[in-house]
Amino acid sequence: MSDQPAIPTAVARNFTLTLGEQHPAVEEAARSLLDARVVAALQSEPHEAWLPIAAHMRYQQHVYERLGGEAFRRVWRRSMGRTFELPILATLLDAATRLFGAGPLALTKISMRAWVVASRNAGRVELEPVHEPGSAVLRLLDFPPLLFESRAFFEGFAGCYEAFYDVCGADGTLHIVDFDPETRSARFVLRWNDES
Repeated sequence: MSDQPAIPTAVARNFTLTLGEQHPAVEEAARSLLDARVVAALQSEPHEAWLPIAAHMRYQQHVYERLGGEAFRRVWRRSMGRTFELPILATLLDAATRLFGAGPLALTKISMRAWVVASRNAGRVELEPVHEPGSAVLRLLDFPPLLFESRAFFEGFAGCYEAFYDVCGADGTLHIVDFDPETRSARFVLRWNDES
């Protein structure tokens, strides 16, 4: 097993599919930046399990620069919603919400543990104590230095977390409040309309 930071290929594939549906010209231009092996991995069935983050970041950066932060985040939000529909994740999400609840806070707690499984050598996510209902603060720690070269990864990560609002039927916001390349950490503040 490689030491390279990696994400599941299925997650990257869902992003490229969603981007292609919403912004086909941007997706086509960005795809031209990918190594042929990465393109093949994204298009193959069954998917290779892991995609090195470095292989996908040039693509991500191009998309981020073309769309801007908000549109980029919306693509990731829809893409993660699509990922939650994958049979294995839909089953796990259903079981987890029956055990722990279906609100944004419960899903955020579940996702912190899931990040370790859903990524490889890519840092950790912690929940800071917050005593205000309808809110949470996430800290991303020890993320690979490559990810701090721009805000693209973090805007995409934010979009993924915003997809929880869709799963829960909650209205919410997420703000990146700290982004520190030196300490390889970032903080997100999540707020939503209820504590369901």
